[in-house]
Amino acid sequence: MSKVDFQNDVLPRNPGPRQEGSGARKTQSPPLSPKESVNRLINEIDSLLPDLDEEGLILLLEEARTICRSSSASAQESETELKIGRCDDGSTYYVVAGATWKLFSADEIAALVRIARNEEAADKASQGLFFWLHQERRDVLADLHIPNSASARLPELLELLRSNFPVRSPRRP
Repeated sequence: MSKVDFQNDVLPRNPGPRQEGSGARKTQSPPLSPKESVNRLINEIDSLLPDLDEEGLILLLEEARTICRSSSASAQESETELKIGRCDDGSTYYVVAGATWKLFSADEIAALVRIARNEEAADKASQGLFFWLHQERRDVLADLHIPNSASARLPELLELLRSNFPVRSPRRP
């Protein structure tokens, strides 16, 4: 059985009319409804299944599960607002999302604040936050449902850091 390259075999949502030869007339077919589009994709996947070997089927199943988990995490992200606070000891901070509390040392918060302040562009700063968390605190990514650098949770975290730790003007004598 042949393998299907899932990453390079991207199906268009609505491919439109096909042209055959230079003299073919262009005819517009009506756009597919979302339900028709989904059914067409399901049928396409179903037609490819017999051509997949066990490894291909496992890959397809894992990708589908990942997408379902990501969709679930995205829904959870939008339901809970991030909050930040300082513990009574003064050297520990916490970020709260719903029932999830993540503790950070003062040094960790300082590193995140530096990233948030150093980049003017929100998208670059969000990517910097993701990279730092990926390197230093993967538990935060998992527990706050931040699956990748494009997560909607990152700009929210960025704004939280920027608003709670603003740049202070130097003291005047």
